[in-house]
Amino acid sequence: EGLPKNRSAGIELLSTLPDGVDGAEALAIALALAADSPQEAYAAARGYSRQSTVMVEQWIERRGRQIAGDGLVLDGRLVFGGFGDEHFDPDCCPHAPVGESFPGELDQADRETLDGELQRLFTLLGIRDLVFNLDAMFDRYGRLWLIEIGPRAGGNCLPQVILEQTDVDLTDIAIRLALGESVATPRHVARDPRFNATWMIHARRAGRLAGYRVAPLIQPFIRRIELTARLGSELRKFQSSADTAGFALLSFPTAGEMHAALPRLSEQIEPVLT
Repeated sequence: EGLPKNRSAGIELLSTLPDGVDGAEALAIALALAADSPQEAYAAARGYSRQSTVMVEQWIERRGRQIAGDGLVLDGRLVFGGFGDEHFDPDCCPHAPVGESFPGELDQADRETLDGELQRLFTLLGIRDLVFNLDAMFDRYGRLWLIEIGPRAGGNCLPQVILEQTDVDLTDIAIRLALGESVATPRHVARDPRFNATWMIHARRAGRLAGYRVAPLIQPFIRRIELTARLGSELRKFQSSADTAGFALLSFPTAGEMHAALPRLSEQIEPVLT
């Protein structure tokens, strides 16, 4: 009751979206998007809230890829940002990332906007020294949206792939900052172009983990691959980072080869399930 009637199938037409507020947002959003009416979307979102609490959010249409990465603030200044593109598997969950690639697609003007807004935020918050994780995007009107900024390095092997891409070891820097040691500003050295990606090994159906399979075409580009889930454990269909079986770090000789490979990685690096 109180929700506007849907004009046709698809909650997106309302430009608002019900969302559970306490821990399963991606699942709630995915179910709400599949709903045929606002009432059904509300019920779906509420079902994934432990407190039976729902908030209604405006739907923002993203321009280009979602931005992801880690950065560094020293003495109150943003001195480093390792930001790339985020990738998703719509056959599992269109809102939880399964990979990141570097360099990202941001042009110089958008990168300057992003850096400027991050610096403004850290100045307002009084942040002095911090390794942080970022998710952000630009909308179709060119407006920047800071989706999340976490006071820590990111998951999905972001520090490792950023190290491969930039030679900046944010893991080492985070440890030094935690110990109160001084940290020098990372040096930006000109180098040959690099094209690196990280990919989460994930399942499109539930099953018991028996290993992983790598297609021969993608094998030459893998620098490291590792299972983080136990063999024999139950693996759920991917809905969030808690559902991953492991990860792969990849390096490509050209941007074209990387961008051609990324849409097919869910089939080319996959868990073996029984």
